[in-house]
Amino acid sequence: MDLYSESYLNKINLNTYELDHGESLNLNNYTIKAIHCTHDENIGAQLYLIKYGEKTLLYATDTPPITSKTINELLNEKIDIIFLDESFGLNDYTITHLNIKAFNEYINTLKDHCLLNDDCKIFATHITHEGNPCHDELDSILNKYGYNAAFDGMELNL
Repeated sequence: MDLYSESYLNKINLNTYELDHGESLNLNNYTIKAIHCTHDENIGAQLYLIKYGEKTLLYATDTPPITSKTINELLNEKIDIIFLDESFGLNDYTITHLNIKAFNEYINTLKDHCLLNDDCKIFATHITHEGNPCHDELDSILNKYGYNAAFDGMELNL
């Protein structure tokens, strides 16, 4: 079965859209912008900036440390909430994903470029068992920096 065939997408009532880096799509009062990342450029991996009304969310899973190209695509934005890759916890690995140290450096880079609103909520996600402690301990470590660990079923009001 081809998950992207027109007949299958019609059957499950799903529309798909393809965006290149820097392109935006307006859909049902949301603006979705594709943002560059170097996770796997061969398949076009990217991050997403999602705006709804006055709120802006950065969805940044599957990302290595931030690049100047990513920063340039985010310039003049004010982000209210971030879901950011934190795959490797305390391990010393940051080639295709972030550990806690690289997660903190990523956020500090966004802050240095004045891209975060003062009350921005920051959540670690894409969490693996490779170097991360259990949820409560990870959340405690992240809380020291002002961040939280996301979890399955989490709901937020902005």
